[in-house]
Amino acid sequence: MSQSMTIEILAINVKSGTAAKSGKPYSLPQAQCMITNKDGLVKVGELILPESLANTPKGVYNADTAFDVDMAGKVITRVISLQPVRAAKAA
Repeated sequence: MSQSMTIEILAINVKSGTAAKSGKPYSLPQAQCMITNKDGLVKVGELILPESLANTPKGVYNADTAFDVDMAGKVITRVISLQPVRAAKAA
């Protein structure tokens, strides 16, 4: 079951390296996002994106999300897809 939420992507940083256990390379796109809750409170945080969305431009998106379990066994939210609401203004 997926859920949709509106986010503003401020930047995407790609964390990469070599996994300690497997020795395999990894690439982890992390979107710096701004969300606004139903009371209007703005929070900034980080969402892990699938590799296919690593080059997403800044802007406002409807994000389809689903629960998953990370490597440490924690339940997290993963982005499945992004639909643009509006693009960020050029600087």
